Amino acid sequence: MKLLKSKKRVNYWLRKNQIPLGLTKNKEIIWKRFTFKSDSLIFSARPGIGKSVMLKSFYFWLFQNQRPLIVFDPEGLDHRLSYFPNSHALKLPPETKPWGIKSLDSGQRAYYFTISKNPMPHERKFIPALSTFGIKELRSLGFSPGAIRKFLNLLEEYGPFKDFDTLMDFIHKFPIREDIAERYQRNMPFLLHDKQYLPNDVILSSTKNNLVQHLYSIMQEGIFSLNPEDNVSFIDLIKKGHSVFLSFDGHYDVCRAMVGKLAGEVIGYLKYLEDIGERDTFGQPWFIFEEMDGIIPRNPEPYEEPIVETLAQLILRFRKLSVGMAGACPSLTSLNKKVAQGFHEYIFGRFAGTELTEIASITQENSIISLVNNLYWNRHVNGGAGEREVLYVTELKQKYKIDPFECPCEIHREPTKVKKHESSDIL
Repeated sequence: MKLLKSKKRVNYWLRKNQIPLGLTKNKEIIWKRFTFKSDSLIFSARPGIGKSVMLKSFYFWLFQNQRPLIVFDPEGLDHRLSYFPNSHALKLPPETKPWGIKSLDSGQRAYYFTISKNPMPHERKFIPALSTFGIKELRSLGFSPGAIRKFLNLLEEYGPFKDFDTLMDFIHKFPIREDIAERYQRNMPFLLHDKQYLPNDVILSSTKNNLVQHLYSIMQEGIFSLNPEDNVSFIDLIKKGHSVFLSFDGHYDVCRAMVGKLAGEVIGYLKYLEDIGERDTFGQPWFIFEEMDGIIPRNPEPYEEPIVETLAQLILRFRKLSVGMAGACPSLTSLNKKVAQGFHEYIFGRFAGTELTEIASITQENSIISLVNNLYWNRHVNGGAGEREVLYVTELKQKYKIDPFECPCEIHREPTKVKKHESSDIL
């Protein structure tokens, strides 16, 4: 499906097909040009330097340029603010006014989703269907390999289950020995579910305990559903050229599972278009990751390793299908090394010490050590907005020390400075 073209592009930067990043000391505007090939950029800086502001500005301009965005915000602190115009803008790019990410004249829209129990008026609460997750996604939620096999077997042999209470009752009473299974065939216990246990079917006690433990936690949090019909078809929105913003209220495990699921669906769809010779009928989608080191950490827990490795492989496949990617993290030393080395371009805030050596090793640019170490940062100027420098390293290894522009979207995290009275019917 071809994306609709906007009838009018009134912004100077859209006419130039570029992203304004900031000013050098000589007041030269530095910008990043949009490309339609594989493209990626990582923002790495300590807290307070402004990486989330720059990342938000980056996907603001991508959205204005009609790129379908898939934004993952594990904490949910940043994606909400992108909906609101910046109420305290001090240094926006020339000819740019405060603006939120909502909709375009072309008809493309931004849809905001959250697993939070308290969504804002413009957000829609979504409930992922646990029954649609694969082995690696379930492993990332803490289930043991044996529990995953039994859970999938339960869904196949005895499903569908009406709800978690019915499923938990069925698991609690499931026979753990063959003699109990034989007795059940003569005198089946009362079950909330409408199906009975098959002959000779048993469950190991350790597997049952793991299933009960994690399913009970899932029930308490109220994040998941068992009904696939409760799922939101994000891929259908993306196919129409729309953008989706997903926040996870601090649940990094759920975020990882959704990244794997959605990345796989997008890659499958683009591969299908490529196979039938219609890849050029769809715009370049971009995956955006807030707190990327939390989603794909350098040193994951043992149970997280399979999903983290899968995500790294999926992300590295983006290049072949011209999928864009941008992310933010406090330091490259905490991000999966394969992913950190796979970016085309980098923006760094101020660092010092051993982290600089690691940065130089990843970028293969020792010359950036002195540049990064001498970046300026003072948060007590401009009415508290701060004054800071970042280093932009291009794909051609060009290096620019810049004072970054602010984002046209809201950048203030304080709840009192977010206009909560606005609302929008998103569906």
